[in-house]
Amino acid sequence: MESRSIDRILDLKKEIEGDYKLIYMNYDIPNGIKTVENISDLNDYERENFHKIVIFNDDFMYTLFKAHKIFLEKIEKDDFENFEERKLYMKDNSRLKVRIGKLKNCDRDGFQYVDFEGVR
Repeated sequence: MESRSIDRILDLKKEIEGDYKLIYMNYDIPNGIKTVENISDLNDYERENFHKIVIFNDDFMYTLFKAHKIFLEKIEKDDFENFEERKLYMKDNSRLKVRIGKLKNCDRDGFQYVDFEGVR
């Protein structure tokens, strides 16, 4: 039996330690993109109805994709062979700090969200 969205999110909550940021994306509703400080800040509707949820800090980035089933990807700081950090400037003058670089043990580049700066 396929796990429900809420179950996958609650499983992640048990696995994640320390502070993190969360970006919730639901393109079917107005203002469907928001940032929160904790998984618990999402209501029941948001936990079940999303396109993508990204949970991240300096050490890791989890991405949940919801299509016909739920996909989970994880990337950690230690997965990079070498990297550089960049700041992407947003419309509201906040900055998204990202890590971009060559991944270990494969022939591809990866990226990881690291932090938001100047978020209101």
